[in-house]
Amino acid sequence: MSDSSYTLLRMLENELGVKAKREYVQSWQQSQAEQFGDRRRMYEALKLDFLGRDMADTCLPTIPSDFGSDQLNVFPAKNTVLQIVDTKDLSHSTHSLLNELATVTPVRQVYTRRATDADINFPRGMLRWTLTDGTHQIVAIEMKRINELQLKTPFGCKVRRGILLLEPSNVKVLGGQVPSLYGHNMLAELEKRFKQQLRIEIDQTTTDTGRQGHNSSPASAPLDLPVNSETMRPEPEMPVGETSEDDFGDDMDIDDLEALERTLAASKHTTSSYASSTIATTTVIPTTTPPVTDDTGLISRQPSQLPLSRSSPSTHITSPTTTAVDETPTTEIERMTVGMLRKMLKKDTTDVDTVIVTGQVKRIFKLKVTGMRMRLLARIRDPSTFEDLVVVWPDEVVSRELGKTAKDVLEMKEKEGDKVVTETLFKPFFARIHNVLGEMTLDLSILESYSGEEDMPDMPLVVEFKPLLSS
Repeated sequence: MSDSSYTLLRMLENELGVKAKREYVQSWQQSQAEQFGDRRRMYEALKLDFLGRDMADTCLPTIPSDFGSDQLNVFPAKNTVLQIVDTKDLSHSTHSLLNELATVTPVRQVYTRRATDADINFPRGMLRWTLTDGTHQIVAIEMKRINELQLKTPFGCKVRRGILLLEPSNVKVLGGQVPSLYGHNMLAELEKRFKQQLRIEIDQTTTDTGRQGHNSSPASAPLDLPVNSETMRPEPEMPVGETSEDDFGDDMDIDDLEALERTLAASKHTTSSYASSTIATTTVIPTTTPPVTDDTGLISRQPSQLPLSRSSPSTHITSPTTTAVDETPTTEIERMTVGMLRKMLKKDTTDVDTVIVTGQVKRIFKLKVTGMRMRLLARIRDPSTFEDLVVVWPDEVVSRELGKTAKDVLEMKEKEGDKVVTETLFKPFFARIHNVLGEMTLDLSILESYSGEEDMPDMPLVVEFKPLLSS
């Protein structure tokens, strides 16, 4: 290997965090007709080429093949670069996203491409990505909004990151795109994937035409966000696998939640009398292997071979050829009871990524507020069977329900004191959700262990909470 090749390899690793294949660098050098005056110019040209290529062709693997088998795994290296190969919006149904791309004829649910794409603007919810080092894939979830990334960010875009729970402080968007990964047209590729998820027949002629008419999405602009060794580890206040009811206290604690709950309970009526009419029913999601029902009534599934964000839709979804006028599309998210989800989590058969359960928020554990995020644990209960499940409300959901960010809360605490924060923010917030029956959309792709009760399964993340009835 020549000295220049070795130097370029070291520059890619030290400055960009890329462990490039020697063969790739040497091949690139041989293909360059231009004589570069210095190594810096040569490196910048190589970097530009790298951003436009699939990492499967350019990089050595950095994700261990058994990564994720240990709950305490920490992502391996500082400034690791990964490539986006799939994106899913956890807050919006595939039907609603497809509607942004297409004009829908309601009678037959026929999706036709819009004449222009200028007005296509997807709603923005919590995103989840499938990332690759070119060999192995992992899933990452957006804990705080990263404005430089969106559903339309071209596949092949590179991100430099530290941990699997992504937020602006530990992610640097390098940009780039690999057109071959999305058929040279990102919107057409999204439309195709949406239809695959919904099992809508894809018109190849329309798809080909769309690829000519759509403009490819531009690459995201690079960010100069620092990534340091501190972001490479899970946050100390919530180590994965060691969560308990008592470890949610650091910068600010709200310690009187149980007393508050008793006060709220005294002024509320129970919802058990009408709860049975609103309990969600289970809708089976077909996979590549037919589901098998065991003697407990739990649906046991073999792991699907589909990509993580392409779970097959429910068989109850309206077909695109249905003729009933009053039928409307439903989401592809599976609905199940709290008891069904408990059994699935305890049996570790969660081959679906997202589910919707119906339950009451029965207990709110100690709330954690730091300068970075807010976080709480809540116990939800099926009022008809009294089965419980503990779930995690991440920062985005708490902030949305509270109407304040963690920074806002801490600034208010500093200026006006804990009592004012509790009385004006948290008590009204708890009153709105305590004992309230609602639908919760839960993300099962990242589960956290719960040590408060031996019989309690791992905790899923709450993506959305929709109250059904006031109690």
